[in-house]
Amino acid sequence: MQYFSNFKIEKSFRLTSNNVNSKNYKLILKIGSSSRPFLLRQYKSSLNANQAKLYLQFVQELSQRGVKVSPALTNLSHNLVTSLDADHF
Repeated sequence: MQYFSNFKIEKSFRLTSNNVNSKNYKLILKIGSSSRPFLLRQYKSSLNANQAKLYLQFVQELSQRGVKVSPALTNLSHNLVTSLDADHF
């Protein structure tokens, strides 16, 4: 399934860390003719989709103010969060 219109996931790696509320993955995305690394964060059920969206909106705001942060990508529906079920988004 493709979630993004201009990106294709080439590889994914689970990053080991001691995060309480999330799992982190390194993705290699194909963008045009080049490949770039990105961080994907999968939130656990202790957060809800609205909290995750708020966090990603904060990241976008920091980026707009010139703070160097990883970009928060939107899905094909232009949403920051894709809900798969109650526990996965």
